[in-house]
Amino acid sequence: MRLRLTTTAFLLLAALAMPAVARADCQPVESVVAALESAEVAFVGTVAAVSEVRSSATFRVEETWTGTIGQRIEVFGLNGGRGISEDDRTWHPGQRYLVLPYRIGAQLVDQICSGTRPWSNELAALRPPTATVAEPEPAPTTAPPWPVIVAGALVLVLTLAGWLAFRRSDAAR
Repeated sequence: MRLRLTTTAFLLLAALAMPAVARADCQPVESVVAALESAEVAFVGTVAAVSEVRSSATFRVEETWTGTIGQRIEVFGLNGGRGISEDDRTWHPGQRYLVLPYRIGAQLVDQICSGTRPWSNELAALRPPTATVAEPEPAPTTAPPWPVIVAGALVLVLTLAGWLAFRRSDAAR
């Protein structure tokens, strides 16, 4: 009897010490339409980069359907990018998604039970009339390699000066 009480007390304390397990096993949304109706933020974007464990992703935002966000936004897993939990989504670089995250403080968070979906043409029918299209990212410009140009010019000047100095000393003889 004493062993059962000790075991029960231990299990209760262990359950209290692991709140992440308690918040796992989320309930999937009924439909994307229902998720869109209650979404604080909704956008269409392409994954530009993922975290090491792939539970967090940086998106290049193409369309904003709900909320106010920038052209690049990071969406975290349940552990805020510090690891992976059971209900975290795995993001795929280059994949386009309709993302329906929720806010925890200043962070956008998403997990497998949200209304987030890989993009398909059928989702375009759900686009609200208030959706805004993001400005295309400017093409990256490459600055001239100034250190290389300066170093090359310096080598050229020193070579020319040396050649002239030796030419004059040869002419003087």
